[in-house]
Amino acid sequence: MKSVISFGDVRMTVSSATPEADTANQIQLMPPYKLLLFNDDFHSMDFVVEALSKVMRWDIPKAMGVMLLAHHQGQAVLMVGPLEIVELKMEQLVSVKEGAKGPLRCAIEPC
Repeated sequence: MKSVISFGDVRMTVSSATPEADTANQIQLMPPYKLLLFNDDFHSMDFVVEALSKVMRWDIPKAMGVMLLAHHQGQAVLMVGPLEIVELKMEQLVSVKEGAKGPLRCAIEPC
């Protein structure tokens, strides 16, 4: 609906329609991913706690709790975040080795 407004010699046409949203400039969040740690029979519990505290920068009680969760349930979620950060943490975690036993078993899944 359009209406005309006059101010002396100046005439303006005003539209009461609402503007359409400009979707090209809207911020879109990246989909979250989760980093999983799986239980295995190769690494010692002490090593897993040490690796988690070093890479994830957790204190010993938190690292121990997550390690026990993975031990008893088969897996534990270490973090949720953007893919790039989750991939970086996974690379750091699997680079910590305990002798010839290989890396910790981890995976990335979409949330």
